[in-house]
Amino acid sequence: MNVLTVEKYQNLDKQSFNELIEKDIPFVIRDADFGYCMTQWSADYLKDRLGETKVTVHQSMQSMLNFIDKNFLYKTLPFNEMIDKCLNDDQHYYYLRSIGSDRRARDVADIRAQFTEISDDVTIPSFMSICQKTDECRSTQDCHQTGHRQLFSSVFRISSKDLVLWTHYDILDNILVQIKGRKRVVLFPPDNCQYLYLESDKSRVIDIDEPEDLLREKFPLFLNVDRYECVLEEGESLFIPSLWFHNTTALEFSIGMNFFWKDKQLIDDNMYNKSDVYGNKDLNPAVDAFANVDKLVKHLDKMPKKFTDFYLRVIINKLQNKLN
Repeated sequence: MNVLTVEKYQNLDKQSFNELIEKDIPFVIRDADFGYCMTQWSADYLKDRLGETKVTVHQSMQSMLNFIDKNFLYKTLPFNEMIDKCLNDDQHYYYLRSIGSDRRARDVADIRAQFTEISDDVTIPSFMSICQKTDECRSTQDCHQTGHRQLFSSVFRISSKDLVLWTHYDILDNILVQIKGRKRVVLFPPDNCQYLYLESDKSRVIDIDEPEDLLREKFPLFLNVDRYECVLEEGESLFIPSLWFHNTTALEFSIGMNFFWKDKQLIDDNMYNKSDVYGNKDLNPAVDAFANVDKLVKHLDKMPKKFTDFYLRVIINKLQNKLN
């Protein structure tokens, strides 16, 4: 297992930020100013501003949330009660990942729309060139002409101390902003996917810190991964490139947010799933390819095992040659 440290930077301008983004490797910004929220958001401040606002949260008796086995329940609570439970409930762990307002999940998370009482507290640093549909950019075309990144969603995140979020990947690039508390983040590059025992966009390796002998017994391939690690201090921000797997641990009661944006070329080529409100549905061509793989396997299963295994290996060889 190869462990690498995520590099940290400060005093970035537009050019240096863009150059780092182009490398497609995670990095931390120490001093990006996202507005009033960076200094004023605390448990008491948010309770005062958001009060009885209803939010849907994950509640679990285990610190490691497991989306595959669903070891949690969804609970709808007043915001101030959710904060109190995060801080004081010794029997459960709580995790807020804000969602859109539509009950049928047809809209994206937008802090400005779902939490209007605190929306003015948040601004995106200009050097990131992330369009927020201001007067300068009223459409996707305007974003492209100005060279801005098109904001997809802004996600509010709050969690209990010690809560671990499962390893997964997103289709969109994003910035994770750590406002209160410290958070450990472990990332794995896209080319490590064959070591992560995937189910859809999530890994079946729930405890990535299990002793090596146990991992070797249950998930031996996982020992081949490249781990990029960092601890986000209050006020730091992490760039997470699309398709990079990531796992987070709240080392303290945690308040943060994400900003996701879409890739211009993928928009132009109509590759995003239009029903995706979380930024984690595979691109349209990939979905088509997966469907064809399922058909392929059904055809091969019609033959005796000897022939099925042979043709599977031939196909795997063709795919492997495509990677080389």
